[in-house]
Amino acid sequence: MTLSAPAERGLAELIAIAQRDGRLPSVVAAIAQQGQLVWVGSVGDVAGPAADTQYRIGSITKTFTAVLVMQAVRDGLMRLEAPLADYVPEAPFASSLLQDLLSHSAGIAAEPAGPWWERAHGGRFEQLAQENCEAPPLAEPGEMLLYSNLAYALLGEAVARTRGASWADLVSTRILQPLGMTRTTVHPVEPHAQGYSVDHFRGTLSPEPASDTAAMGPAGQLWSTLTDLATYSEFVMRGHPEVLEMHWLALMSTPHAPGGSYGLGFHLVPTASGLLVGHTGTMPGFMAKLQTNRSTATAAIVLANGTVGLDPNGLTERMLATAGLREPAQVQPWAPSVDVPEHAEAMVGAWYWGERLHLAMWSMGELELRSVVPDDEVETFTYVDGRWVDSLEMPLQVSFRADGSVEWFCFDTYLFTRSPYEPGTPIPR
Repeated sequence: MTLSAPAERGLAELIAIAQRDGRLPSVVAAIAQQGQLVWVGSVGDVAGPAADTQYRIGSITKTFTAVLVMQAVRDGLMRLEAPLADYVPEAPFASSLLQDLLSHSAGIAAEPAGPWWERAHGGRFEQLAQENCEAPPLAEPGEMLLYSNLAYALLGEAVARTRGASWADLVSTRILQPLGMTRTTVHPVEPHAQGYSVDHFRGTLSPEPASDTAAMGPAGQLWSTLTDLATYSEFVMRGHPEVLEMHWLALMSTPHAPGGSYGLGFHLVPTASGLLVGHTGTMPGFMAKLQTNRSTATAAIVLANGTVGLDPNGLTERMLATAGLREPAQVQPWAPSVDVPEHAEAMVGAWYWGERLHLAMWSMGELELRSVVPDDEVETFTYVDGRWVDSLEMPLQVSFRADGSVEWFCFDTYLFTRSPYEPGTPIPR
């Protein structure tokens, strides 16, 4: 599958503008269909091949954690309606329901207590639980959408204890290996981008640490590539028998949080072309977005190695729209009729389907049948071997009078007569 030249030019312009205006060291981006990259672009200093260079994907990691939880729900090991206490009794916010934690509607603060977790090496879960055991909720469960990184650390611990394996091992064995995502890892593997912050006034670069967030890892630890995320996008859109079936992913993509913008692990954006399902990711030195449109079976992916400067949501929406551009059609100029054959002369003029007026017109060797209603579809027929056929070679049924004039014709069960409900003709359908 390939994109049109206008689409490819438009996509290249989009990411070039995003990199320039965002003052980002590098941007790599892709359009994927059926798990395959159909377009790849890059701007700036990329550490390796654009499709295979790792960038940190931040909170896109949360969708992997959510898949692990939904696998356990499918297997009867966890329940969405159950409190966290059933799986991690000593956890902070232990009364929170799993479904509320997944949808960021449990009323939990965005960040855990303690050092800035995204820029610091993390500790064990026991330390995280102790530091947050007295933290108060900010809202009642289900009252509002409060995005929470801490909630996903708690979910990661819950599914790890349920399965008896570490979160990282579960991601690898239960998601990455079955999908063949060999370049998605907990820690960076060459070639990978270096994360940077950009001085606002001078435009100079400062390296950001590639921190091991440990117990907070289920909220944002993973690194990945365009190629691997293309594979993952197909899973998000279609499911996979060895990972999670489509009806479970459909449940995850159903609005659960107040406001309708978040499901059970995925960010949701309704658009005219279909519901967009995906997630944004940010970590110090990195920004990322995976956006899928199941209606068009197309995904947009963008990765950058700057702390700020990218509009990932707007960019991927524009990328999906641009990917649908087609080459301009070759328009044949109209030419006047020189001679109208007898078989066409018998058909031209006004025809009625019931009370609705249609016009049969001879134009450039073809018979056009169009309603007088604006924007109605135009049917086109050619005369082949003594009969009229449409573009699919479906024939018109034509009834002639004794004098050779056409009494009525029928197309695809629709009966057309010279006057509305003309007496003596078959009952129109």
